[in-house]
Amino acid sequence: MLHLGQPSLPIAPVMGIDRDLVMKRVFCAPVDQVWTAWTEAACLARWWGPDECVNTVRALDLRPGGAWHIDMRLANGLTYPLKSVLREVVPGERLVLLMDVSSHPASWHARLDGFRGRPATGPDRIIRTAVTMDGSDGATALTIHQRFSTIEERDAYVQMGARNGWGQSLDRLEELLIHP
Repeated sequence: MLHLGQPSLPIAPVMGIDRDLVMKRVFCAPVDQVWTAWTEAACLARWWGPDECVNTVRALDLRPGGAWHIDMRLANGLTYPLKSVLREVVPGERLVLLMDVSSHPASWHARLDGFRGRPATGPDRIIRTAVTMDGSDGATALTIHQRFSTIEERDAYVQMGARNGWGQSLDRLEELLIHP
């Protein structure tokens, strides 16, 4: 399992244990505020994705089986649709999504294929993502646990910049929590 304590800082990956990527961050904000940032479209659009992203939330249906779709538009003009299905929703505690990256631009897939060493298959395009929140004394410990189809798939995402992308997203989330 690859653990990222402070995602914006470089770390040495733990290789060969399993196919998971785990990020953790503690926010000086109550759990209900962090939950709102994940579950209200206007808030989610402000912090999701790398620094240069402008987001459009296309769907946010907070129930098992509900759609959670975001279009991330980068400064280069490319749009990266993320079409997810919610599997679990426990208000104030947990979201589990199946994130589908198959609609990302072909250039992104080609780059990922290069890191992976082969073209993607159907399961490679789905990332199980569990988001848990644990509130205590006005702070919230957030854990993002992603499960990839293979260790190689996880490693390809890490090589492509998953650490930095999540780090920037969580930095933006922190900014939103400080300046709602």
